[in-house]
Amino acid sequence: MKRSIAWLIPGLGGGSGGHRTIFRYVQHLQRQGLESHVYVEPVDGLGRLQTPAITARLARRFHGTEGVRFHVGFRPQCEHDIVVATMWHTAHAVHRDFSASRKVYFIQDYEPFFYPVGEHYFRAESSYDLGLQPITIGRWLSRKIQEICGHPVHFVDFCADLATFRPADDGLREDAICFLYQPSKARRCAEIGLQALQLVHDAQPEVKIYLYGARERPKSHFPAIHLGLLSPGACNDLYHRCRVGICLSSTNPSRIPFEMMAAGLPAVDLHGPQSLYDMPQEGALLADPRPEGIAEAVITLLDDEQQRRRMSAGGAAFMKNRPIEREAQQFADALDHILADNPPAISLPQPIYTRPAIHGGASALPTPSPLESPHPLRLALRLALRLVTKPFRSGLKRIRR
Repeated sequence: MKRSIAWLIPGLGGGSGGHRTIFRYVQHLQRQGLESHVYVEPVDGLGRLQTPAITARLARRFHGTEGVRFHVGFRPQCEHDIVVATMWHTAHAVHRDFSASRKVYFIQDYEPFFYPVGEHYFRAESSYDLGLQPITIGRWLSRKIQEICGHPVHFVDFCADLATFRPADDGLREDAICFLYQPSKARRCAEIGLQALQLVHDAQPEVKIYLYGARERPKSHFPAIHLGLLSPGACNDLYHRCRVGICLSSTNPSRIPFEMMAAGLPAVDLHGPQSLYDMPQEGALLADPRPEGIAEAVITLLDDEQQRRRMSAGGAAFMKNRPIEREAQQFADALDHILADNPPAISLPQPIYTRPAIHGGASALPTPSPLESPHPLRLALRLALRLVTKPFRSGLKRIRR
């Protein structure tokens, strides 16, 4: 008889990388013979539209999911051998409402950091004390949860779909950068990113700026091309057009920088414990979580073609042996270890990024002028000044290079 595995997940939506990861594992385990059940959290206001059949159609549309049984809500509908929580409130539901021989907690972020210190922070933190068996994505998070649980924690590495994300001819790139702009997720530091882009634009106004990752358009005082939500294939095309990619994350790395590197695009992210254990210095530059540091990292890469080419090749080489199938199999192997009560192969991951943070500073980058005000007259003056000074600044850039 097939083993049954149940997953408790937040409500479905478009553009969710966390859901994309979960459903990739679900499909992989399905192919290995597990009977998969997915319990989906109801979304307020949808009412009768939230049926198992409609939910299955949404999962098929967004994530290509087939052959999975869906349930709406977190009430158990049958017996399961394994139950997997995927967010802090689902961990409490698994602990309270489900019976299974193994209860697993798949952790993609350190979720207490999603909130100010208060009720939700403490409830998220307490989810790690419920006795569920953790599997984390990434090595830093494994170490972080180990400090809480007091025992080694299984992890999977950040991988990429190498059939979609692959290097391209560096000569085809525009003088452009892209930024994953997700203002609804505080961990993506959207405002710090926009302030950094303002500094980059003030220093090199000829550089094209692409924003993507959200439907919401930013209120910025620099010209930018807003692309909204993109498919993985469209992301790969964007990474081939740009010279630098920016993706900021404060609660664990996003998968996005790893996909950028697989496509040969040097990535800029935040320097901090959450990045040092998973981000390779061959393909990424890590900066202080300040606009000046992020802007200097971007400008360093824009101005240094040799370093950019080295990092493009280095990031692609790092990702070459990390196909997405490896990540899904790592998750399946971790489940097997948990079922057999075997410890993880690596008990205490170590940092792989050892460079200091790029700091930036008042002397390294232009200081934003009072003309940053959105007042129409001041904006007009600012644009006029740029029209006058752009040829001169472009000439300086050619001389410098």
